[in-house]
Amino acid sequence: MTMIPGIWGLATGIGLLAVKRWARYSVIVFAALTIVFMGITFGFGMIVTLAVAKRNPFLTMGILGFAYYVGVPIFYVAISVWFLMLFNRPRVAEEFA
Repeated sequence: MTMIPGIWGLATGIGLLAVKRWARYSVIVFAALTIVFMGITFGFGMIVTLAVAKRNPFLTMGILGFAYYVGVPIFYVAISVWFLMLFNRPRVAEEFA
């Protein structure tokens, strides 16, 4: 199942190097999907963190767990927003036309 996005990503990378229009759209879709899935991950991480803290306030997930459930999604969302801004610029869209 993970081969499908891998093959899609490989094809997108080749298309970006060849400056194909569909590759630009593919990157935009990748970025949007990453934002959606990382938003779900962030929400799940916050729910788990709050549920554990509510049951036992002295038992915490630790800094590594918090960094995983909060830091990683924020990092990926930041990169995805950058890709969305980059590939939607008029100059870049003209390059891929």
